[in-house]
Amino acid sequence: MKIKNTFLASLLTKIGHEVKAELVVDDANGVALTFPDISDISEIAAGVAVDAPDGTYVIANGADSWTLVVAGGLVESVEMNAPEGAEASSEELDAEVAAVLTAVTDEVVALKAANVKLVAELKDLKATLKHDTGDKDKKPAAADKEKINFKIVG
Repeated sequence: MKIKNTFLASLLTKIGHEVKAELVVDDANGVALTFPDISDISEIAAGVAVDAPDGTYVIANGADSWTLVVAGGLVESVEMNAPEGAEASSEELDAEVAAVLTAVTDEVVALKAANVKLVAELKDLKATLKHDTGDKDKKPAAADKEKINFKIVG
């Protein structure tokens, strides 16, 4: 049994019926192209069987369109057509990427310069700090507390 609805075909297959889904796609002129061996538009490729007269067909797939050449019941070739304005948007995208890359590079250079400046300031601050190693802040050891001190009065 052949069925056009892929969901229904997979459901029937799960309950034990042998079914084969087929893909039916209308071209730009309204001609129905039936692909008996595939169930998804992404599977259209050269060599796939199609029930349609020989000729060239244009089908839409989202924003893209494909040109199919059919001969002898098989897809002879598939060519993807870029949407209009794709080249302009690609050039705009390249310019935008270059601008962002330049801005990021400038920011990295500025951050490195700031880092060098901070390291130099830290070295200067470290050099100006005095480390007092005198006995003023030294706490007496436990052994020093137990010593008895005598004063001679006299």
